[in-house]
Amino acid sequence: MAFQTMRDDFARHNGEGASFVALTVYRFGRWALQRKSRLSRAIFTRIYRVLNSYVKNIIKIDIPATVQIGEGLHLIHGYAYITIHPDVVIGERCGIMHGVTIGQNMWSGVATIGDDVFIGVGAAILGEVTIGDRARIGANAVVTRNVPADTIVQSPQSRYMPSLTAMAAKVSEKAAEAAKRD
Repeated sequence: MAFQTMRDDFARHNGEGASFVALTVYRFGRWALQRKSRLSRAIFTRIYRVLNSYVKNIIKIDIPATVQIGEGLHLIHGYAYITIHPDVVIGERCGIMHGVTIGQNMWSGVATIGDDVFIGVGAAILGEVTIGDRARIGANAVVTRNVPADTIVQSPQSRYMPSLTAMAAKVSEKAAEAAKRD
């Protein structure tokens, strides 16, 4: 486990506890899986599972030790509901905000994310897709197709609907008209 990497993680997260703890537990898990001795791998993997259970259930960040992450990952406001599939590959210097899911889309594979990618609040990247370098995935975007490098993906603009009372009044008017015709 490279202590320099953990120092970099701490500096990148400005001492923000949840993000730093989640990444430290992830890095410990990666380190444990790479032990050559079966005994040490078994012992450290059990310790990792206990720590990771805390991170998943209390901090609400799920980054399995099998995820491949490049240097410089930044969990921006990383205190809630980040879920990453165990087979995902994430490039270097990526930023992930809270509420993000990177996972499978039913039966297909998982995402490969390039370098310098930003993933906004509530985004979902589903299935076997490639996110190109320097792409920006906007808040609440759902990505199910490949994203070329240097591309911005944003969710559709919100639609404004009439108020519930106005809708109820229209329904009542239509019901009254229908009753008069009958």
